[in-house]
Amino acid sequence: MSRYLITGSASGIGAALRQRLLSLQHQVIGVDLRDADIEVDLSTASGREQGVAQALARCAGSIDGLVCCAGLGPAADPAAIVSVNYFGALAFMDGMFTALQGGNQPAAVVVSSTGAVQMDAAQHTLNEALRAGDEGTARTIAAQAQTPLLAYCITKYAITCAMRERAMPWGQAGVRLNAVAPGPIQTPLLQAFVEDKRYPAQTSGFLPPLGRRGQPEEVAQFIHYLLSPEAAFIHGSLMFIDGGIDALVRPHTF
Repeated sequence: MSRYLITGSASGIGAALRQRLLSLQHQVIGVDLRDADIEVDLSTASGREQGVAQALARCAGSIDGLVCCAGLGPAADPAAIVSVNYFGALAFMDGMFTALQGGNQPAAVVVSSTGAVQMDAAQHTLNEALRAGDEGTARTIAAQAQTPLLAYCITKYAITCAMRERAMPWGQAGVRLNAVAPGPIQTPLLQAFVEDKRYPAQTSGFLPPLGRRGQPEEVAQFIHYLLSPEAAFIHGSLMFIDGGIDALVRPHTF
């Protein structure tokens, strides 16, 4: 039996993964705003600090797997998107690193998005503020954007870069770290995006080449594989589970 920590465990992909791991008799510590073992608000610095502290106490300083799944979608408040999607994920990624080093064949997965590669984010002022750790400036820039979609895509880009930047030190410590990039997955987050009138139907209702939306259980199964010993040589990678969207949009970029 392994011990896992999942942020965003109360709904969507996080809930599907939690159920999958529990069904296999693993121990799961869930973190979310409500309906979780650890209930904290990841949009605040104090909530993140409390969440990490409680997680470390519950796992007694040793954990086998971490999944940073908590996130807000393009229908949410853009400033909150910045705090949860980037600073929330980063807090748990770094905060649980020592505990992961004490685990058995430890691995971590960050839930990114196909949106992370859909715009030129590297030189954007929002990405620069995120990389500088300036949460206040990043929230202001996001709030001034035309739509929350910009905050969503750039935070997913930035957290994916943060994951890749840690490939060497984490690898040397014996802890694998990867990210998955889901496309449109049938979750409450996606449903809120589809129903948001700020976005045209051709954007929010777009279907990938496979002609359907994915299911949370499909992403959960993929994440479970990345956490498992079967994926022992996969490290520092962003892996798409998107029904073919990335291939459609960027056929010559990979």
